[in-house]
Amino acid sequence: MGPFERLLRTDVLPLVSKPNRYLGNELGLVEKDWRAARVRFLLCYPDAYEVGMSHTGTQILYHIVNREPGWLLDRVYAPWPDMEAQLRARRMPLFGLQYQRPVTDYDLLGFTLQSELTYTNLLNILDLSGMELRSEARSEADPLVIIGGPCASNPEPLAPFVDLALIGDAEDALPEILQLIDDRGRPGSGRSELSKVELLERLALEVPGVYVPRFYGPSGTSRTPRPLRSAPDGLPFPVMARKVPVLRTEDHPRNMIVPVTGTTHDRLPVEVMRGCMRGCRFCQAGYLYRPARERDVEETVAIAREGIQHSGWQEVSLLSLSTADYSQAVELTDRMSRTMVSRGVGISLPSLRADAFSVGLAEAVSRVRKSGFTFAPEAGSQRLRDVINKGITEEDILSAVERAMEAGWTSVKLYFMIGHPSETEEDFEELGRLVTKIKSIVRRYPGRRHITLGFSPFVPKSHTPFQWERQDDLDVTRSKLAWINRNIRSRGVEIRSHENADTAIEGIISRGGREISAVIEGAWRRGARFDGWSEHCRLDYWTDALSESGLTLGDTFREIDESEDLPWEVVSYGIDRSYFLKERHKAYRAGETDECKHVRCTACGVCDFDSLKNLLAAEVTTEKPAPAQGLLKGVPTRTVRLGYSKQERLRFISHLDLLREIERSLRRSDVPIAYSEGYSPRPRIAAGPSLSLGWTSAAEWVDLELVGDWSVERLHGLISDLNRNTVDGINFHVAALMPASTPSLSASIERSTYVATVLPHLFDTGLGELETAVTHFLDRESVVIERTRKGRTKLVDLRPLVHELSVLSATDILLTVSTGARGSAKPTEVLGEVLGIDEARLPLIIVHKLSATDASGSSPVSGAEALAGDIEFEKGNIDQWGAARDTCGHPGG
Repeated sequence: MGPFERLLRTDVLPLVSKPNRYLGNELGLVEKDWRAARVRFLLCYPDAYEVGMSHTGTQILYHIVNREPGWLLDRVYAPWPDMEAQLRARRMPLFGLQYQRPVTDYDLLGFTLQSELTYTNLLNILDLSGMELRSEARSEADPLVIIGGPCASNPEPLAPFVDLALIGDAEDALPEILQLIDDRGRPGSGRSELSKVELLERLALEVPGVYVPRFYGPSGTSRTPRPLRSAPDGLPFPVMARKVPVLRTEDHPRNMIVPVTGTTHDRLPVEVMRGCMRGCRFCQAGYLYRPARERDVEETVAIAREGIQHSGWQEVSLLSLSTADYSQAVELTDRMSRTMVSRGVGISLPSLRADAFSVGLAEAVSRVRKSGFTFAPEAGSQRLRDVINKGITEEDILSAVERAMEAGWTSVKLYFMIGHPSETEEDFEELGRLVTKIKSIVRRYPGRRHITLGFSPFVPKSHTPFQWERQDDLDVTRSKLAWINRNIRSRGVEIRSHENADTAIEGIISRGGREISAVIEGAWRRGARFDGWSEHCRLDYWTDALSESGLTLGDTFREIDESEDLPWEVVSYGIDRSYFLKERHKAYRAGETDECKHVRCTACGVCDFDSLKNLLAAEVTTEKPAPAQGLLKGVPTRTVRLGYSKQERLRFISHLDLLREIERSLRRSDVPIAYSEGYSPRPRIAAGPSLSLGWTSAAEWVDLELVGDWSVERLHGLISDLNRNTVDGINFHVAALMPASTPSLSASIERSTYVATVLPHLFDTGLGELETAVTHFLDRESVVIERTRKGRTKLVDLRPLVHELSVLSATDILLTVSTGARGSAKPTEVLGEVLGIDEARLPLIIVHKLSATDASGSSPVSGAEALAGDIEFEKGNIDQWGAARDTCGHPGG
């Protein structure tokens, strides 16, 4: 337990949204001895936990670093504003998720930068950690600050705030960095011989791909930083990006971190290919990650199989910049889906090109469930698609929609950009005609079919042929979106558009030099946080900060002259500016450049054709596996009722998260659960009354519809398997085979008994006053409260819903209340009225559920045909609760 955990659990987390974001209680964590670790690395994704935990790179780095015995990798994410307020009010420093240690206790603080919209969060994390924002003002004891990821391709806007940047792939470079830190030793450890500056010198000179901003600076009128005269001799210029020549099987984790809180992408990610050979002229990632390196089919299937066995996720996502361009895409998806279908695991391809879409690919990924398909034509006219080198035709787009409809999909999304170089009104007219043709295809198919068009403004990016282009100002973007809404929405399609404000912020930063660092800091000091979230994005903070620095939006959106030196040219991904210029000039002629996989080399300069080149997956020569047993649907089932506990470790996960984890546990245990019929089959699971966030319980119940013959012995095995395959904090106690006529759990459970602990800072007037308050409540005939749910308020009389209310000690109260469909009460509602506690502070009451019964007091497994486990598991729970309460530092008697 870290130094903050008790305070967090009792006083802080009950008052913030999604409190489990801050506890690090996931499945698959690697536990290291904090004191024995020679290097402690804290990796930060500077956005909310649910976004950061969807980042595959974090999983890969967690695996690579923690497999070294003497090294430790922990994680931290940007605290949501309510948590930030709690930290500042209590003067608590930000801490690592797993070890609950202050950020400044680590040796290296690393930020992965996937979007410019997280930069103010980066500054906020430094400030919440108690560190100076500017690197040169920090002490020797402060951790080094490193950035990486695609946005580090232009490190200059953040240069004054960071100590070093890792340019390119991290699999080889990061261990080299950590080894030098390991060799140096920790200040105060007795092994430290190098100052921080001396260590940075060694990193800059000895680790290819490392850029140390303090050793570089603009020279004369050039905006491109070059080695300073005072810098050590031999500094690289430009700093060349690191590239791994092959995706090594040992670098991809099998046992990933599995959150018990819902995340943005709740699925198993498997990287099937890194890089792209297409050459879309606006796409930064397509140039940064060249060349294309594919993983072999059998290896990919093996990674997914092991990953699902460990995680229990219901979906495998085959990741790359364009998965349909993977050379063995149909073979891979076919084999993958054959392997996964019997476990109810679907396959998703998050990025598709219309010209690479095929019926075979569609059928392979839809064996379990059909999700909507997404294509990205990017431009509405053929001329403009040629300008951006998209490489697809109108026929490709219409054919892809046709195939999706034929294969049974009812939802298709198409994404477009607006503001491309040379865009004209005629391109918009062509877009309208394209949408009309798409709609005419959809109308030919029966049933409700849904078409969604998404529009995002173009933002020019570094290291692309369009890095010199202008960005549309806000008024022009608004006028284009207004035209789309006026002329295309009426054609019966849904229109979605990107936020204008966050696109502007992205444009301010993306091509900036060190002068933009003051703008970022100025926006942060005005309150900028979570700029990628519409509810928090404030463009005025940025325009005010620009003005303070003597700049305007026009200065950052302008077209850059081709003769100017560029700030990001201090680093290189192996592509010379002459190639980018050639591609830019070709764009204005609407000339296309072929992709280089099967046609010919385009001479971009990345490959050396020895260690680094396009690497395609080997063709599969083995026989295809036999089709796996399909989902168990439409077969006879038996209802098995499970009783389980939710323990203190999982106190702050929601009821939906709890059920999601149970579903994963069933999948890990290969339980033969039946699935629903229909478009998107789901396992047939039904839960009892929901348990509120922040409460623990010894009396939760869930019904499963299982296939096969069930005996007491098999039920015992079910309990054992589930407890072996679930996350710490859930414990299954009872399994019962229920008669066919058994009422549902929602009908069976009418009353629940709880013990609640009221901490002294909520009610601290002694045992006698507590007993008096309880007696006064019980003497009242009616206790009416206002209850607001989903924006609607109604009056509820609590008194007839309270069946028992007694004082156990100066802090503990026993309650039995109705929790059935005909009326229910929460113990916190009751105690709020008994003790006069303000509604905002009710979450600080600690609640533990002891039992759940029908009105007569019978257990939910009364009348079971077969029963296994501990039917008496609810007894003695007051003693168990007291032990758990004391462990967490709760007072009690």
